[in-house]
Amino acid sequence: MMSGRQTKKESLIESVTNTIVGGIISATTTHYLAPILGFTISITENIHLVIILTLVSSARTYTVRRLFSKYVGRNKRKGK
Repeated sequence: MMSGRQTKKESLIESVTNTIVGGIISATTTHYLAPILGFTISITENIHLVIILTLVSSARTYTVRRLFSKYVGRNKRKGK
């Protein structure tokens, strides 16, 4: 029976996979949506945009996860 917990390696694999899939979806969406909205964007600009937004998103996710872990962990240790 599985405990539902991931190993660090499994978490890393999931995180990298999620980032790659998100990048592909973002680049594809931008490629088709930008012209509809009246923007002209090259493939290079699209890739740069995806990289920048991915870095911002990763920093946000990491920060929220660490804060959540800190405060939820503190409450669990206090018995709340």
